[in-house]
Amino acid sequence: MTKSAIGISLAVVIAVGLSVWFMWGGLLFPQASLIVPQTSSNLISEKFVCSDGKTIMAEFSPNAVRLTLENNRTVDLAQATSASSARYTNADGSFVFLSDGQESLIEENGTTTYSGCVTVVSETSQ
Repeated sequence: MTKSAIGISLAVVIAVGLSVWFMWGGLLFPQASLIVPQTSSNLISEKFVCSDGKTIMAEFSPNAVRLTLENNRTVDLAQATSASSARYTNADGSFVFLSDGQESLIEENGTTTYSGCVTVVSETSQ
C-alpha cells in the first residue's frame, strides 16, 4: 500500500469515528444522554388529567421527569431545549412530554397520544 493510500484510509477512519462520536456522543442530540429522575428529596409530583380521561403522574427532578401513564407504564425522560415550554424527551426523540405550565401533552413517534392534560394535584417532596 502506498503512503497516499494509507493516508486516505486513515483520514476515512478518523472521519467516520468523529461522525459517530458527534452523532451519538451527545453533541448533535444533547438529550441523548438520559438522566433518570432523582428518588430523593425535592421532587415535584404532579397529576394531570387529560381531555379523554387519561391520567399522567409526573415526578420532576432538576433535569428530568419520570412519567407513570395508563397501565402503570413508566417512562424516564431527560429535559431538552425548548423556547416556550418545558420539554422532556427520550434518547431518540420518539417520546416527548411538553408542558407550558397550563396544559401538557405527550407525543409518541410523532403522534399525540395524550392531550389537553391539566394539573389536578401538585406537591413537593421534602
